[in-house]
Amino acid sequence: MRLLVDGVPRWHAFLLLALLGMAGGPGCIKGEVGDLPIVPITHPDLNCNTYQVAATNPDCRLTLGQEKTEYIQQKGDQDWWVVNVGTVNARSIVHVTAGYRPAPGQDAGGFNTAVNFQINVLDSSNGTLGSSLASLVDQHGSNPPTVLDFTFRYTTSNNDLYILVQDAAQLQSDNLHPYFIKVEVITDPDANEPNDSPQTATTLTPGGANTPGTQTGFLSTPKDQDWFSIASPNPNSVIWLRVGQDPSFPSPPPHRYRLQYFLYNASDTTAPIATDSSSAGSQFSNNLVQIGTARFLRNAGTYLLKVQAYSPDGIIVPPGDLNFRYLVEVIIVPLQDDVEIAGNNKIQDALANPLTLKTLPVGGSVTYTGRISFVPDPDFYIVRLAGDPSGRPHLLHYKVTPSTAPARFPPVPGPIDRQLTVSSPIPAGSQSACAAGDAGVCLITANPASTNYSAATSLCTAPVPQCLQSARYENQQGQFQNLSNFEAVLQVPPHAAQVDYYFLFEDQGNNWADDTDYQVQFDWWAEPEAAEQVPDPVRTGFTVPAGPPNLPASPLFSGILSYGIGATQTNLGVAPITDDNDYDGRGDDVDTYQVDFAGLTAADQRLYFSWDIPAPAVDQMPYDLGMRFAFCVPDGGVACPSLQTRTTTGGSQLGLIYTPNPVTSWWNSGQIPLEPAYDRTHVGGPPGGDVVTKFRDYMCGCLESRLIFGTTATLFIQVFPINRQTWDTRSIPYKISVGYDAYPYPFTTAGGGSQMCPTPCQFTKN
Repeated sequence: MRLLVDGVPRWHAFLLLALLGMAGGPGCIKGEVGDLPIVPITHPDLNCNTYQVAATNPDCRLTLGQEKTEYIQQKGDQDWWVVNVGTVNARSIVHVTAGYRPAPGQDAGGFNTAVNFQINVLDSSNGTLGSSLASLVDQHGSNPPTVLDFTFRYTTSNNDLYILVQDAAQLQSDNLHPYFIKVEVITDPDANEPNDSPQTATTLTPGGANTPGTQTGFLSTPKDQDWFSIASPNPNSVIWLRVGQDPSFPSPPPHRYRLQYFLYNASDTTAPIATDSSSAGSQFSNNLVQIGTARFLRNAGTYLLKVQAYSPDGIIVPPGDLNFRYLVEVIIVPLQDDVEIAGNNKIQDALANPLTLKTLPVGGSVTYTGRISFVPDPDFYIVRLAGDPSGRPHLLHYKVTPSTAPARFPPVPGPIDRQLTVSSPIPAGSQSACAAGDAGVCLITANPASTNYSAATSLCTAPVPQCLQSARYENQQGQFQNLSNFEAVLQVPPHAAQVDYYFLFEDQGNNWADDTDYQVQFDWWAEPEAAEQVPDPVRTGFTVPAGPPNLPASPLFSGILSYGIGATQTNLGVAPITDDNDYDGRGDDVDTYQVDFAGLTAADQRLYFSWDIPAPAVDQMPYDLGMRFAFCVPDGGVACPSLQTRTTTGGSQLGLIYTPNPVTSWWNSGQIPLEPAYDRTHVGGPPGGDVVTKFRDYMCGCLESRLIFGTTATLFIQVFPINRQTWDTRSIPYKISVGYDAYPYPFTTAGGGSQMCPTPCQFTKN
């Protein structure tokens, strides 16, 4: 019987349609991957359509290590293959590669097939079909197909395996492109197999300082687990381990899985001591895949390490990989941090540990030495400040200095992000007041959106309630080498009784260790300013003299900014000494002065202003000043009922900060080209000398007549640090001068012309 198409024999119909398709006629049919012509099948269908037929047809039998090709040539086509595994043992692996690939010389990116290739490998017993051993599908859709490459362990010698090949939905076919299939039985490249259980764990002898004990392995098959047994002979030891790609066995990405490990005490393999997995990026990165940890082993004994491929949900099974060899490295060394034996990982432990709690006398210093030896290893130190009957505030200086001495093992893989937090206890029952920022309990100056605000409020309600005093963070860009930003000068309010400060040094997340010493030094410094109080009052008694000031010879007042981070004006190219995230809870040392003008007339007055910082050069200033102004506004016979900071509603406070750039003066709206607002010069020395900064004439600084009450006027000046370059400013005072005379006044512009300052004076509109 012949199949007819419209009365034409079928093969004639196919030929006719093919010719029409080649001519661009109506013989094209729509396929999943584009318009494909119908072409006659020129190769016979393989008679392997059932596993029973395949068992007796030699054309359906595969030879180990040899490749065969065939077609899924029509809808619903199934090909059954049979292969005998020969003699196998506990280390035998069946390796199958199959699927579609471009012909030699053909562009892989432009190659495609409508078939979503599916393969299922089934066991057998005396010719009876058994359970599935592996099943995969290349559901590539419109993308180029991917060759399926998979492995599984098999230990039944001289047995047949059945392999079913088909389109996944049995709806697509490809009469033009053959698929290939190849089966081989290989010996597992992992010489430690079988070691898939704690009972068959491979012994890994740990090394000592700087000399790791090693083992290598392959995760050759899905669900492969490799176990290693590690003996720790001594108590109070640190185990360092690293699991990663073996650099001596190159394996370019993409890698087929992500590495994962579990470290157990041999007596309990249900609760890991440590675990980690490499990131998803490790599958595609050219960097060596490395994960690891360091852990404190308080007791001697046997420990077990399990290495496997990471599964995100425990259900998805990553494939094995015959090309990726991992390396396990282990070092065990005795703990070299004495304070850890008694304990300092919690405040309660540190308070009971004589090695971590020390009393600091007035004017004294104390230094602690510690190390982040393992994970997790937070280190608490308690500095107990002796009671001081003077009633004066003082300063607590701290500085962290890491050692440069060689470690006994490399740093644990992962980001280095150490941090230091300084806190003090708060009275019982004050948690809510602390979190609310009650200055009498805990002064919280962090922005509510910042990490430090969250940390401060969390500490208020910690098991040991605390007030956050300071925080330092390791800059991930390496801007501050050797933790150079881990330093501060903190203001300590007056205290007649002793007071504790808690210092916590740790790695953020407590997932990193380096086994090298660090030192934390604490110093009790006297507050250098006799006028400094808590809270700091307005400093009065300063009368502004007539005429221009003469700095540094005759300042109106001087002071010292002893504590606080200070703002950073980066446009001056000054390298900061703190990270943007660093925080000191009591804020900056801000000095407020009231200066009075006397003997005035009711007319506008010229305002002179200048400041002076001792420094050997302009580019070597230990710090600079920022200032905020407020003027008294007389009203109804009352000398100072309110303060004027700006005339415009909602404007920010009038402030001064040095910049060498041309700026807009309050009066200059295009009258002349912009000019700098300040002159900055170095006077005196070398050595020594002073950097003097003063208003330029271009500023047209003036005291408005509306701010004058009779013959007097009052100006309030707040002074705070900018661009701090040193934490010890105890002998570096700032000096400020203010003066006045007649206004308006003429000046010569930078372009050489003559300019008269305008009237009326409206300086506070600046």
